[in-house]
Amino acid sequence: MSAISTATNSVTTLIPVGSVPIGIAMATLTTPFSEFRVKDLDIDRRNFTVAGSFTPGAGSSGINPTKQEVVLTIGDFTLTILPVRSSPTTTTTTSGSKGGSKGWMWSFKSVMNPSPERRESVPEFKFRVEAREADPSRQPNPVTVTLKIGNNEGTTLVNAH
Repeated sequence: MSAISTATNSVTTLIPVGSVPIGIAMATLTTPFSEFRVKDLDIDRRNFTVAGSFTPGAGSSGINPTKQEVVLTIGDFTLTILPVRSSPTTTTTTSGSKGGSKGWMWSFKSVMNPSPERRESVPEFKFRVEAREADPSRQPNPVTVTLKIGNNEGTTLVNAH
């Protein structure tokens, strides 16, 4: 039997199962961000903008939107952004029409920030999503915002403006 990483789409472990295995199980494991902040969430009847930052958790296998799907959820509204093709260490911007919106733009930037506790730099990622003709305005306030990139995920409660 082979264990396959969905983040890299490669075999990570070979597991001997004998001559007659009787079952199989699949699991999706998520790693929470060590920090996830939404600094701005603006919603009106036809558009929304959300901006924030996150730091991967200790068990993260890495953040790479060039190879990983990005899923942004605001209440019960979900926008799925397929992998983008550019460097994950620079600002990445992509746009399209998906997830119930007529147009969206996603930008992503990796920044190394010094960690006073560990005396080393830790990656902090900044993100911004703008969607036009999307209507998450019927959400309660405060609203739950979740960002998932590959197997990394963060959730927070935000007051929308």
